[in-house]
Amino acid sequence: MNTSYFHACLKKRKEENRIATYLIEQGRLIDNFPDVVSHYLDHFRSSMGSPSSATTKINLQCVELGHDGFGSAFFKVLWLDIGGEICRAVGHFFETRIFPVELHNTTLSLVPKTNNPSRSMDYRPIACCSTIYKCISKLLCSRLAMVLPDLVQPNKGWIMTCLKNTTYSLLMNGRVQGSFKGEKGLRQGDPMSPLLFVLIMEYLTRSLQLAAQDSTFRLHPMCKSLKLLSLCFADDLFLFCKGSLSAVRVLKVALEEFSSATGVHVNTSKSHIFFRGVNAADKQTIAHEIQLAEGTFPLKYLGVPMRPTKWKHEDCDIIIQNIKMRLHTWASRHLPFAGRIQLIHSVLFGLRNYWMRIFVLPQSVVKEVEKLFHGFLWGITSASWKKFCLPKAYGGLGFMDGSNWNRAILTKYIWAISEKHDLLWVKWINSIYLKDSSFWNYKLKHDLSWDWRKLCHLRGKFSLVKMKVAGVTGIFKAFKLYNSTICQQQVGCHQAVWCRLSIPKHHFLLWQVVNSQLLTRDNMLRFCIPLESLLCSVCGFYNDSHTHLFFECYLFKKVTDLIFAWMGFRAWPNEFTGWTVWLASRRLGIISSITNMILAAIIYYLWRNQNRCMFDGFTWTVGYLAIDIMNIIQYSIGWVELGVFPCTAVLVG
Repeated sequence: MNTSYFHACLKKRKEENRIATYLIEQGRLIDNFPDVVSHYLDHFRSSMGSPSSATTKINLQCVELGHDGFGSAFFKVLWLDIGGEICRAVGHFFETRIFPVELHNTTLSLVPKTNNPSRSMDYRPIACCSTIYKCISKLLCSRLAMVLPDLVQPNKGWIMTCLKNTTYSLLMNGRVQGSFKGEKGLRQGDPMSPLLFVLIMEYLTRSLQLAAQDSTFRLHPMCKSLKLLSLCFADDLFLFCKGSLSAVRVLKVALEEFSSATGVHVNTSKSHIFFRGVNAADKQTIAHEIQLAEGTFPLKYLGVPMRPTKWKHEDCDIIIQNIKMRLHTWASRHLPFAGRIQLIHSVLFGLRNYWMRIFVLPQSVVKEVEKLFHGFLWGITSASWKKFCLPKAYGGLGFMDGSNWNRAILTKYIWAISEKHDLLWVKWINSIYLKDSSFWNYKLKHDLSWDWRKLCHLRGKFSLVKMKVAGVTGIFKAFKLYNSTICQQQVGCHQAVWCRLSIPKHHFLLWQVVNSQLLTRDNMLRFCIPLESLLCSVCGFYNDSHTHLFFECYLFKKVTDLIFAWMGFRAWPNEFTGWTVWLASRRLGIISSITNMILAAIIYYLWRNQNRCMFDGFTWTVGYLAIDIMNIIQYSIGWVELGVFPCTAVLVG
């Protein structure tokens, strides 16, 4: 990872996260750093360092049933020396419930919520706890997770020991700036926080169910059969009721009692009320009663805009913007092709797939996203995007075609409905739409939601047999369904091309050679790129092409002769047709893998030398190239001896 790309990203991120100013209410910018530090300390002290605002006791009817300076890597490396002491310290806590105050010290790292933060509330405080505390916290989490589905009482009082006596230190621009004692709130970054928050929200759910027994309360018409009052995910909450003033008042009282008991309040600036089938006068009365503004569609939930009607192209603009923003921050000149492929797989596909797991995206959006991916990977290429979207065993790069993948990944909902999974949304679909009839025989009506209609249309895209094969293990695997749509034959050389021992940029270049994708002079001519000559830049005697560069050019022959002499045998034929047959015959095994790695390294260094000849006007000697290739092979084999493959050791190098 010690690359120019890595250092460029690190420098840019450090500059973006630097906090030097803040904006006061009058719109004036304060840039005196001591004042800036005091402002942020005061803000987080007021929200996390002041006593809870809870004024009443909880309703018992609703509850029945690294600040130490050493990261986890330090403890792993020295575990043989200090592991016993760490285990004894953790065991002592569970025996005595005593935890040293020093290990409660927590550093708050400020993560921006917006692109241009200017106020303290624009930052999210992430707690960096000590490693020993996290060990204890994760052990409590494992115990709590086992009983959480049944919502029994918290685990023997140990949890409160972990929550009390916390001291926060503020981390700004890489330095600790002051501290204060924690008095309330869960720590974002503490492994226990999500589970404890679930318990708090369960108390709210039970409080709402108790309040719904009031004779003046009426359920939402679409939620009657399941008696559904609320939906909660993370800190986002939906409440449902009939559009009447009396029903809304019941919810309001329940929320006020919950706030009094827990100190958790509704954020009115981020909360809205939505109506359907309610006249304008009643809307105004209800909104005034609950003190919330009426919301408009699309409703943004978990970063995704939602609407009950057909999606519009502008609803998906956020996908395009997020991808363009990522591409803008990645300087392609710092990245080899293998690094770009890795970023597309791990980051860009993640952005796209998040949306595809929820909705059927418009085709115009899918095509625009794929155009951005294609341009980032390689703006000029004779290979189509469909070629890239084939699995590696079929000659592609393992990308997923947007349209087919979108349909395959959404089919998991059809599978869940068909198998009648014990899920709330499946029960709701059955009670509102299917009414115990078969999903496959369900007939579409005119007054259906757009999302449900699009989901029903997927029934004709995949057969029931293929869908059942994708979920045969009890867990639906969308990639199996996706691969079942591929009509091409597998290629025989994929194991040799994508050998795990090869460095990623080497085996990607080998893939390009196999598919004739390198921009040799004959390919440049196909793209109408003006050239002074078609002759090889190295030898200058024959026209430049894949066949000439890697099988006929004297430099290739001399280098391979030296490498073969070093290996002790001639590994592959020196002509293209026999070479491709040899590649397809490669089988798994250490000797075959090392031979594949050597081939990929030779091709990489010869291609790099070709570019040096073309752009810089000189070539390396045969001996220099051979020594470089031998060194990188020995380096890669050294990683293997350590139990680390080059594909994991060198991601973008």
